Amino acid sequence: MSSRLRTSVLIVGAGPAGSSAAGVLAEAGVDVITLEAKSLPGLKTACSGILGPLAWEALPIRRQDWVVGRIEWARFISPLGSRLEVEGRGLARVVDREALNRDLARRAEDAGAVLLTGSKLIGLSPGLAVAKRGGARLEVRFDYLIAADGANSTVRSILGLSNPGIELGVNVRCSDGDMDGYEVRLRGGSKFSWIHPGPGGLMAGALGRLGDPVVDWANSHARCPRGEVRGGLIPRRPLRRLAVRFGDSWVVLVGDAAGQVKPLSRGGIYWGVSAARMAAEAILDELDGRGSVVAYQRRWWGKFEREVALSLSARSYLERLSPRGIEKLFQLLKSREEILRDSFHVDLQGGAAAKLLSPAVAASLAAISPTAAASAVARLITELVGW
Repeated sequence: MSSRLRTSVLIVGAGPAGSSAAGVLAEAGVDVITLEAKSLPGLKTACSGILGPLAWEALPIRRQDWVVGRIEWARFISPLGSRLEVEGRGLARVVDREALNRDLARRAEDAGAVLLTGSKLIGLSPGLAVAKRGGARLEVRFDYLIAADGANSTVRSILGLSNPGIELGVNVRCSDGDMDGYEVRLRGGSKFSWIHPGPGGLMAGALGRLGDPVVDWANSHARCPRGEVRGGLIPRRPLRRLAVRFGDSWVVLVGDAAGQVKPLSRGGIYWGVSAARMAAEAILDELDGRGSVVAYQRRWWGKFEREVALSLSARSYLERLSPRGIEKLFQLLKSREEILRDSFHVDLQGGAAAKLLSPAVAASLAAISPTAAASAVARLITELVGW
């Protein structure tokens, strides 16, 4: 048994990016259908829910009842035990991501978008998507497709587009506990574990490469009775190509499907929701004869290119340091702790790292590891001029 539908814009994935795009388009009177594989948007999401001020403001709606905690300080611990602390600046909010996803999807529906949950994409050809829904075959014809289907994007795979690289993140929900900051322990390079406020208590988690003992890292950081463990795939870096001509239709990628996460912490709300709005506005401009969908790619990279380059450069440096090298880096940063406190920014981590640099600091970084410093410079140049 099969059914057939027709829409102007098909969105695959009802996460924050997909639902944000659906809301913008539906409010403008465009026919929108969103396919969501889960039975409910946001169900059992593994995201930790930390939103910096820019991420919070980028959301199309903001509800105080999402907020389950505040981040007033941050503590970073090296593999050998040294500590760096930043405090007292209202660094971020912690939100219930299930509630956030659910309410963004409902807002898009209220604006006129059609949400089809339990619908898994299984096939794609120019202008036609095929999904499996409740044991039946669903065909949806479209003019534009927005791929917002996560780090392991089916759309991206079917189109044969480049992969942003995949890592694994887990969260351990704790049944009690209270804190108004977050603690991050580096596990080597850019791998780390953490603990911070979460729904119903605290949330501990960890991020690493596939095969790393991330659950053990998270459990070792969970200073409370442990509850449910959730895990998910996380992209390593943003894709260069964000808009693809597909027969007579267009496919654009947003959010985790496009690798739009901060390269240092891998959080993606600010970058993905910003991309969703830009993609939706580019589609509206083309429908009105005022521009092209390709403008989305230019706009997103125009806004985020410097931050991506700086963040990837910093990560390249970290990933080539030994534990003893990271220890030396911590000691160097402790001598600039006041500047670290003033420059620290949850949403713009690469720019914050750049503010710590001076000729003397750059020379010290090179002295800690010439190989890591050379790699960081090469990565920065490649990202800025390597188009």
